[in-house]
Amino acid sequence: MFKSRLALLVLPLFLIGCKSAIPDRTGFLSTYDGLEASGKMAMEAPVHADLARYGQFAVEPVEIRLDERSNATDIKAQMLASKLQADIQQAVTLPSSIGSKVATVRIALTRVRRSAPLLNIHPGTKLTGAGLGEAGIEAEIVDATTGQQLWALVEVRKGDRMELDTFAEYDDAEDAIAYFAQRFHDLVNRPDQSLESATR
Repeated sequence: MFKSRLALLVLPLFLIGCKSAIPDRTGFLSTYDGLEASGKMAMEAPVHADLARYGQFAVEPVEIRLDERSNATDIKAQMLASKLQADIQQAVTLPSSIGSKVATVRIALTRVRRSAPLLNIHPGTKLTGAGLGEAGIEAEIVDATTGQQLWALVEVRKGDRMELDTFAEYDDAEDAIAYFAQRFHDLVNRPDQSLESATR
């Protein structure tokens, strides 16, 4: 009887945890044309062949456009946006001036959800993903002079179900920010390779 009741409790949480939750379009990207599904919680526009010729990248300040599913404090959201911008700036070569071989990196932080510690205490409920935190972005790289979009991404990334971070409310969101920064690093350093091989 106890196992049956536990199953009835965990099943709805499992369904919630597995639900796709890509943020609605905020209008931040210069265009949403070309975006294709890339996993359950991401849409991506393929890398433009011309991206390989850009050697420098201007990084605009990360905008904060949190959706209604977000529950982060304003201070924490700003801290995560600042961290993401700093990480991206370290990953690219910054330009001294705008020229023909300069691209612009534009990012909006669209979701930050804290984890739910009570749902992560028991392995059975943590594995459903219902209590995991997450972070989402809209991002693009455009030609700094013409505005032509060279790549774009809309993604929400949840925490790791196997990671032991039960009581760290923002650890999952912080991990997502680090993941996004690594994707940019790989993209600008290996623009001729698909990002499909990136760890998800």
